[in-house]
Amino acid sequence: MKKILFVLLLSAFILPGCLKIKALNYYNKTFTEKIIDVIDAQTFVTVNSRKNKNKIILYGIVAPKTYSATGKNAKKMISELIKGKKIRFTVKGIDDKNKLISIAWLEDEKKSLNVLLLEKGYAKVYSDKCKLPECKEWIKAEQKARQQKLGMFK
Repeated sequence: MKKILFVLLLSAFILPGCLKIKALNYYNKTFTEKIIDVIDAQTFVTVNSRKNKNKIILYGIVAPKTYSATGKNAKKMISELIKGKKIRFTVKGIDDKNKLISIAWLEDEKKSLNVLLLEKGYAKVYSDKCKLPECKEWIKAEQKARQQKLGMFK
């Protein structure tokens, strides 16, 4: 019983530190990896050349969940665009579930997937979390989608 308690206490102190170290090692670095699964419009799984998997969640936006019709449409659109392809992503942080919070692009594209979802009306800017200079442009993309009644704004 003492050993179990010791392991639990030890992991409570070490695990959060490991997550911080991973975040520091990844922060603002850009990677290119292959998409192997799309969980929802803003969350997907990649695999790198060493067969290590990463869960990516798009920075600064929030998309509808897949239990809604709009969420299913958003997932379908993004899946058709990215599944099986390579993406570039720049890590901006790490969440409490160990997902890499990132801005992502198809390997040869200049427009980010974050912006693409906003332009199609399948995401909103998460204004409390979106603090980068490009967030101002993202808000404009969302507003345009609202005016055109696209995606979730129909």
